[in-house]
Amino acid sequence: MKNILLIGGTGFIGRHLIEQLNKEHNQLILFSRNAPTFELPQGVLTIQGNRMHLKNYRAQFELFKPDVVVDLIPYSQQDAEDLLEVFQGITSHIIALSSADVYKAYQIFHGSGEAVIPGVLNEKSELRTKMFPYRQPEQFNDLMYDYEKIQVEQTLLGNGNIDVTILRMAALYGEHDTHKKLSAYIRPMLTGETEILIPEHKAHWRWTRAYVKDAVRAIDLAISEPAARNEVFNVGAAKTYSQFEIIELLKALTGWKGEIITVKQNIISDAPNEFEEELTKDEYDYGQHLVVNSQKIRDMLGYKESVPYIIGIDKTIAYEKSLVDNEKQTQESE
Repeated sequence: MKNILLIGGTGFIGRHLIEQLNKEHNQLILFSRNAPTFELPQGVLTIQGNRMHLKNYRAQFELFKPDVVVDLIPYSQQDAEDLLEVFQGITSHIIALSSADVYKAYQIFHGSGEAVIPGVLNEKSELRTKMFPYRQPEQFNDLMYDYEKIQVEQTLLGNGNIDVTILRMAALYGEHDTHKKLSAYIRPMLTGETEILIPEHKAHWRWTRAYVKDAVRAIDLAISEPAARNEVFNVGAAKTYSQFEIIELLKALTGWKGEIITVKQNIISDAPNEFEEELTKDEYDYGQHLVVNSQKIRDMLGYKESVPYIIGIDKTIAYEKSLVDNEKQTQESE
């Protein structure tokens, strides 16, 4: 049993992580700005506060004496610096969630105009040279304005006092996904649409995904395995499917009878306005695949998927179906 402090555990990953760590009889304490929208297991402690003022809570953290701190939301260099300052002398291990958006391939995908990088991305692949990938002038003072996982990683790994594990997550999906990464395809199938249109250039694009409970498995191993310390790991599915292949799988699992139609770029038929924009814009370079290699964590920590790929997809469909059914019931009762 370990004392584990979670920072930002009220979201998509957090609810699944809390469930798993609690099953293993760890003592958990959750530090978050907002109260959880789900019921916490008995015995999980909470401190409600803003991570921008993390230093104000050092005394409480010191009383808990965490064996490991899992930061689910380190967005900026300042976040990383505060983390090191606050937990110096309190814990010996920090696990920080990062993202595959640190790689230069992500920069190219977002339209930098540079030559496409072929092959897969491993932990030694080139990183982005353009910082702050989501910064917009109108976002000043927004959390995403200073978002930069490269700075987070470099700051944490550069410290000489606390062991650090960096987990670079692929695109996550699963139950309670707030970003609804697969909803755009699942919902039309569940609501009886007759066709799904996808731009031809996007249909063949490959982007590594990970089922949320597999991501939790990676975090769990990073907590328990000494070999995880002072290492960087990619976390993603063993195989990366094209967008078209994923839609075909969703179709088979939902029993949808509609048609998947690939449309050539700039050829518009009866498409809604937002889809016309998707077809015609050149913001993304779909020739740049984002295929993440996770062999390192498999070899060093014994990581493997908690359930077969098809089961994770099916559970995601079941969750989406529950949402659609609840919406129908609400509409019928009004």
